[in-house]
Amino acid sequence: MTEDRFWPGAVAMFEELAERARAAPQHRAFMLALAAEYFGAFDRRDEALRAIEQAAELPLIDLSWLDRCPSLACVRDDPRFVKARAKVAARAAAVWA
Repeated sequence: MTEDRFWPGAVAMFEELAERARAAPQHRAFMLALAAEYFGAFDRRDEALRAIEQAAELPLIDLSWLDRCPSLACVRDDPRFVKARAKVAARAAAVWA
């Protein structure tokens, strides 16, 4: 990031992007993943977790992203993350079975 300042307008922007993608669940999951990374990069744990939880309800199967994205390190020990990850893992296992 070129600046170390959180942009408050990001919250509304990510909500709008996700809302616009409502008809395309995979696109919506991607928008929520972007939001989670942005919020995680600024240690905005609650916002990051909310985005992850919402994405986990969609056709998200990217366990590598959940497990390895540096921006999500701040939430990986949270029970909300663990629960969302379990949903994604179950879905991914069904897809790759």
